[in-house]
Amino acid sequence: MRTNGTFYTEDIPRFLETLDVETYVCVEASSGVFEFCEMLQPRVKEVIVIHPLKFRSMYLSGKKTDKVDAKNLADRLKAHIEDDDGKDGFASVWIPPRAVRDLREMFSSLRMLKTQIGMHRNKIRSILRQHMSCRAREDGLECMAIDELDVPATARALIKCHQTLLISILQMKKELEDRIKRAAVGYDEPTMKLLVTIFGVSVMGSSALLADVGCIERFKTAKRFAHYLRSAPRADSSNKSTRIGSLDKAGRKTAFGYLIEGLVNIYSGNPNFKTFFESKTKGKSKGKVRAALVRKTLTTIFYMWKRREAYRFEHDRVTKFKPGEVEKIKMLIQAS
Repeated sequence: MRTNGTFYTEDIPRFLETLDVETYVCVEASSGVFEFCEMLQPRVKEVIVIHPLKFRSMYLSGKKTDKVDAKNLADRLKAHIEDDDGKDGFASVWIPPRAVRDLREMFSSLRMLKTQIGMHRNKIRSILRQHMSCRAREDGLECMAIDELDVPATARALIKCHQTLLISILQMKKELEDRIKRAAVGYDEPTMKLLVTIFGVSVMGSSALLADVGCIERFKTAKRFAHYLRSAPRADSSNKSTRIGSLDKAGRKTAFGYLIEGLVNIYSGNPNFKTFFESKTKGKSKGKVRAALVRKTLTTIFYMWKRREAYRFEHDRVTKFKPGEVEKIKMLIQAS
């Protein structure tokens, strides 16, 4: 049965009554879809979440309406069920467990807080520059003594307003980072201890990898793993020619950002990476070389995670400190 129309939250109980254990449900990935799937899974045979971008590439021609989308989904789902072939290219999405969804939501909020911190710092510097103050170049704006500034009273009031908000957001950021670390350790402590042994991968970076990946068994090859984490370029092939483009941004980006932040330490902590980096610097832009090194790091992480192998270039200081931090977080979880 195909229906079309607006679907509200209060309509869900009535919709659930129409389901049985032989029902297949197919929905497009969108906000709140995983919570919806969690409600459906105990009641139906299978719930499939579709990747909208990949699915719509099959239906680029014709009218684009919700009714047409629903019909295309139903037709494609019917073929998928009848073929009973797991490799038929049905553009489904992995449904993460609640712990992973919570981690992703917290990282999303953390990105927003970081943006706001940058906005308030830039505004304070802008006000200081407008009044020719040399203190605009200083760090530690949240600790600046406002009464000592040689600026008009209105400017001091505005700076105090932004400084108060900045201090508050910095405190919220610290609390959220602590919460993320506890959630990541609670979800998969052995993997956290394994990943932090890499020189340049922090506890927060390991938490980001857990949030993005969730379960390493989802990926059969390091190439798919790296592509999902936005470190692989687009490749367009035609006849005998292949064009390598910019990074494919279809995957998740959180872990990539943390690896970029720690790239100097990652590079210096592994002699193989040094050789690789130097071989790639000739004739390529710095951005491409950095992306290549992140992709190399993700390949290493994939095999470490898949085989549960320790990092082969461990540093004594890192090996003792970061796994110890993970152990302290575990003890805090147990004590709470």
